[in-house]
This record gives sequence, structure tokens and C-alpha cells, in this order.
Amino acid sequence: PGRDESRLYGVMAHFDTTSDTPRTVAPGADDNASGVAATLEIARILSGYDVKHPLRVIFVNYEEEGVVGSQEFARDAKQSGDPWEGIFNVDSVGSARNGSQIILNALGESTWMEDLIVRVNEAYGVGERLEVLQSAEIVADDNRLRDQGLESVLIARELYGWSPVHHTPNDVIDSVSIPHTQSAATLVLLTVASLL
Repeated sequence: PGRDESRLYGVMAHFDTTSDTPRTVAPGADDNASGVAATLEIARILSGYDVKHPLRVIFVNYEEEGVVGSQEFARDAKQSGDPWEGIFNVDSVGSARNGSQIILNALGESTWMEDLIVRVNEAYGVGERLEVLQSAEIVADDNRLRDQGLESVLIARELYGWSPVHHTPNDVIDSVSIPHTQSAATLVLLTVASLL
């Protein structure tokens, strides 16, 4: 909770997974247990602080098949009239394949969130190599939020189709870099904390 409810911020992750044998083996360690873990850690840390504005932790299902969960969340959030200022979508942040690269993707009025993440990365010396994109071709939970007028940004190390393990039975814990998951969580934590 926050003292001033005139603004509301969120951190989001999807918890569903898939593979080429989705009903048998779909571990989803990076896509997206890494995002869920980062989001939980951000919530755990910030729960110990008295903050100005509220932070909501959002977990959605059914991202892998049509990005349905976030679409439903966004529709309900818009109808509720809550004063959402920005939602950070944490997805697949545990890969070590591309070093310290993190992809940021936002469009339109949400690009301030990318700018803020870049400034926080530099100011605190987090050391991530940020790839700032503004592409409508990248479809994830944050797109469904923006479709409903909720400002949002994607934070990911690999995008759909890049990883040789995403959406396979090989997306297991051994494919996840714990230090990369931690550093992505740190970057999002510091960014969100700067708003609260």
C-alpha cells in the first residue's frame, strides 16, 4: 500500500508455460519462472518499506496462447478506474546467452518507462546492456495493457523465437542464469522504487 493513492504502479509476470509437448513436459524455467521469481523478489523487498504510491504485483495466466490473461486484466483494470501510471512486464530474464543484454519494448506514451529504466541503469551502475526498442511486432503481456490505455514496458533478455530452449522441454533450471535473473530484478526494483 502507499500513502498517496492518486497513482498506482505494477510489476507483472505471466506464470503459464508451453512446449512442443505442452501437456506432458513444459517446465518454463526461463519463460517465465525467471520473471515470476524476479517479480516475487521485488514484492518481498518493497513490502518492507513505507512507500508514497501503491505497488500491485500482478500474475497472469494464458500468455502463451493468445496473451489472454493480461488482456482480461487490462480490461478489468481500465473499467475499475484505478489510477494506473505504469506497469513493468518482466518476462524471460534468466538467459545468459546474450551476456548482460536486456530488451526494453514500449510504444507511444509508455516510452517514458524505457527512458527511466535507462537512467536508473546508468545512475546506479547496474551494468545491463539495454536494447531500447519501440516495436509493435513484439507481442507480449504489455501490448494488451497498452491496447487498453495502460502504460507498460516489456523487460526481457530474449524475445519469442530467439531462445533455443523457450517453449521446449529443455527450458529447465539448468538453462537459467541466477545472476542474470537477479540483476534484471535489481534493475526493475530500483526503477519501480524511484517512482514509489
